Amino acid sequence: MAFNTFPQVEHVLLFVPINIPLFKPLLGNFEPLVLQADVKANYGCYHVKLKEVVGEVVVRLAMVEDHDDLMPIFKAQNEDADAYGEFFLAQMIQSQDDTNKALVVELNGKAVGILGVTGDMSLAALQEAFELETYDYLVQGYEEAAVKLHEDHVAREKMRREEHERQVREMLEEARRAAREEVEEEYSQMMDERADKQAEEDADKTEEELEAEEKEREEMFEQELAHRVAIAEEEALMEIGEFLEHPEPSVDLESLSSNAVCITLFCLDPRLDSQ
Repeated sequence: MAFNTFPQVEHVLLFVPINIPLFKPLLGNFEPLVLQADVKANYGCYHVKLKEVVGEVVVRLAMVEDHDDLMPIFKAQNEDADAYGEFFLAQMIQSQDDTNKALVVELNGKAVGILGVTGDMSLAALQEAFELETYDYLVQGYEEAAVKLHEDHVAREKMRREEHERQVREMLEEARRAAREEVEEEYSQMMDERADKQAEEDADKTEEELEAEEKEREEMFEQELAHRVAIAEEEALMEIGEFLEHPEPSVDLESLSSNAVCITLFCLDPRLDSQ
């Protein structure tokens, strides 16, 4: 009972007053522990090991020869066992391949339980139906692949952003240059046309008046230049557009190997139901 309740325990100790003899059903299972020579005690200590009670338990691949030992256990735990056929377990064991396996629990040289597992399943259907990220989507190497994919995405987007910023700088510089050339050319034409008409008028003006007019023309030039540059910059930015980061790709789960199996059959001698 103790070993069934605590399957992780391998030793059980029993303390009994030395004037009380060991009684059945303990007698024959427990062995007394020998006290150290210089120790006095009113209680005796008895010991039993798991292997001495349960026996040596081994898990191995099933063999067709295990059929006769396993069939009574299978029938006792499955009311519809006869519907599977007399040699169902033997056929299942014989059909093992890289995808389908049968494991047997052997106790003292006798098969006392069987576990059938298969890797032949629609992993994609499970991934779509259940939240499996906590379990790495039931594939091998998911975490490593996800970390590498993220790092590659961050590095790639950084390069794209830097390239976009370079193009923006170049287009803005070109827009400012073109705007300035356009305004300077128009200003130069305006001054040439004005020169012939204003020559006689300027002759009667004082030096202060001429300087004031020149300053006014320069301010008009700068205002027009600033206006044209602003328009050119806006058009350039509209042409190149804002930087849009690409969405981070997901791990290609189909490229990774499955890390899960499905249980297809399980039966075990009740004596070992917690072992």
